[in-house]
Amino acid sequence: MSDSESTQQSYRKIIAHYSSRADELGAQYDALPATQVHGQWMHTLPKAPGLALDIGAGSGRDAAWLSSLGFDVVAVEPAEGLRNRARET
Repeated sequence: MSDSESTQQSYRKIIAHYSSRADELGAQYDALPATQVHGQWMHTLPKAPGLALDIGAGSGRDAAWLSSLGFDVVAVEPAEGLRNRARET
């Protein structure tokens, strides 16, 4: 197995792990407001409107928060379970 194949296999395992624990992880993420998690650097955000890219969007908490601030948000989440959970909220 090449290094690239090994890396891709590792990524697939990690993503599957996150997907299988989507409800538990999503609840943990959503238990903390985005303002508490990102409070130390919020002041560096440009003024909305603007475009925000949330890679590894998890439960969608941060994407929803950025949207509420007036940003157009593109959220990307590779773990299907978390992606589905985010769509439900």
